[in-house]
Amino acid sequence: MTAYLFNVMIIWIFIYIIGVYSAGTSGRSGPYKSTLITARRCVKTKVPYEKERTAIANLELYNTSTAVNLMRGNFTVFKETKHLKGTAKHYQWVNKKWTPSLVLRQDGCGGIFVTILVSAIGVKYDSKNCVVSVGNYFFKDLDSNKVAHMWLPTKEYGRALWKVEAFSTDGLVDCWDFTEIVEPI
Repeated sequence: MTAYLFNVMIIWIFIYIIGVYSAGTSGRSGPYKSTLITARRCVKTKVPYEKERTAIANLELYNTSTAVNLMRGNFTVFKETKHLKGTAKHYQWVNKKWTPSLVLRQDGCGGIFVTILVSAIGVKYDSKNCVVSVGNYFFKDLDSNKVAHMWLPTKEYGRALWKVEAFSTDGLVDCWDFTEIVEPI
């Protein structure tokens, strides 16, 4: 129980630091509505994909008559993936180019970034042994605006790009770029 409370405290400190950083980087930040405009596999990666792919994700943005800005997809794990790591890189559109803003790295097993990443899409993950189980995992009705608000209560307004990468000991598992418009509410 003590470890759980410690993890919760660390998460809230992390969220607070990100919120302070986000609010302090521009005079144009505050409460927001986030709308994803693209979700696509990365065109260019600095690190090559694994020689023998262990997993692959497929995502789709969609709207319904009652909700907008939803994601659905599947994550297929072909072979047991050990020591999953993740990074998220944030860029702001400034002067007609993407400007790096923030990098969130998770190099440890069972850390918050990987835990949220695998739980958001329902992947079976053993955080003690750092193993993702073989399987085909489906998710739907994932509201990207609600997910964004789990992380940050305020954001810098404008156009932003998130590059999300997942790594194993064998290399890059998958990489996705998400472009969003952040507007004041």
